Amino acid sequence: MLTAGFLVAASSGAWAQETGLGVNTHVPDDGMLDLCADLGVNWIRVDGNWDLLNPASGTFNWALDDAVNGARTRNMEVFMTLGYTPDWVPRVARTRSDTYNGNDEPLTSTEWIAFVEAAVAHYQPLGVTHYGLWNEANLGGFWEEAAGSQSWIDKILVPGAAAVKRVCPTCKVLGPELAHVGEYQNFMRPVLMQAGDVYDIITHHSYNGWAELGLQIWDGDSFLNAIETRRFSFTRPALKELLDEFNITVPVWITETGLKAAPAGDVNQENRQAQYVELVMDAQLARPWWTNTFFYEIMDCGVDAPTCDIDGFGIARPTRDLQAGSRSFADYRQKPAYTAIKTYITAHPEIVVR
Repeated sequence: MLTAGFLVAASSGAWAQETGLGVNTHVPDDGMLDLCADLGVNWIRVDGNWDLLNPASGTFNWALDDAVNGARTRNMEVFMTLGYTPDWVPRVARTRSDTYNGNDEPLTSTEWIAFVEAAVAHYQPLGVTHYGLWNEANLGGFWEEAAGSQSWIDKILVPGAAAVKRVCPTCKVLGPELAHVGEYQNFMRPVLMQAGDVYDIITHHSYNGWAELGLQIWDGDSFLNAIETRRFSFTRPALKELLDEFNITVPVWITETGLKAAPAGDVNQENRQAQYVELVMDAQLARPWWTNTFFYEIMDCGVDAPTCDIDGFGIARPTRDLQAGSRSFADYRQKPAYTAIKTYITAHPEIVVR
C-alpha cells in the first residue's frame, strides 16, 4: 500500500519492502534540495542533532524546518537521525581524553527522552515519519568507547525508541546506524539480542570497496562481504548474517556509502566514484531485502573548507563560497557520480517508488 509517499508491500520472503534511493544532506539549503530533486532521489537524510535542536534545557531550536518543508515540497521523504549530547546535559563522570561533549554518555535518559518526544511531536506533523537514534555509536567519536554498547542500549536505544512510538505509533524507528569497521559485531550483537525488535528498519554504513574497482580479497572486506556474506569463516560476519542469526526480518537500508574522489577535479578519481555508485545501485536492485541506499553525500566541503578531511565524498561540488549568501543550483558542479545516479534512476525507475 502507499503511505506517506513511499511503497510498503509484501516481498517474496519475510522482508517488507520500501524502495528508494537517498542522499545524505546534513542541514540542506534550497540549492542543495534543488540538487537532490534534480537527481531524482526520493529520500534525503538530515542531521537532527540533539545539541543543535535542543541547545539548553527546555529550549528548542527547530533549525531543520526549512529543510524538511523544502524536501516535502519537492516530493522527497526525510529520514532524520537524532543524536549527540548537548553541553548542558549532565553526563557520567569519567576521565575523558577528548574535549567533544557530543559523544559523552548522559547521566540518565531523562533529557534524551524529552528531546526525542519533542522532536517527533514537532517534525511528524511536517511529514517526518522515519527516525534514527544516534549515529555510528560503535565509533568513539560519536559514542565514547568507555560507555560501551550496554549503556547505549539502556540509555539511548530502548528509551528513545519508546519515546518515538509514544508520540507517533505509526512512525518508524531505524538503526543502529553502525559503521562497518573493526569488530563492529561486538557492538551490534548485544543490540540485536536485547533490542532488535524495536527496529522497523535496520540501517548500516559501509564504505567498503569492490573487486571491479581493484579491491583484492586480501585487502579486506568488499562491499558485499560487509553486508551479505563474510569473506572467510574466520573474518567478521556480514550484516545479513547477523540479522539471520537473530531472526531479524525487517528491511535493510544502507544509509551511508560512497567513495571519496580526491584531489578535487581528478578525472580518474571522479570516474571511479561514478563506477562505485553504479555498482551499489545494481547490487541493491538484485537484493529484495535491501531496499534503500543513501549516498554520502550531496556536496563536497569545497571552497568553504579547503582543509576538510571528508572533502571529495560529495557528488556535487560548490563553485563559490557562502559569503554572498545561499548557493543556488547553478553554484554546483555535478560530478560524474551525480550524472550516474540520475541516469540510473531514469533507466531503472523501479528503484525509486514515490
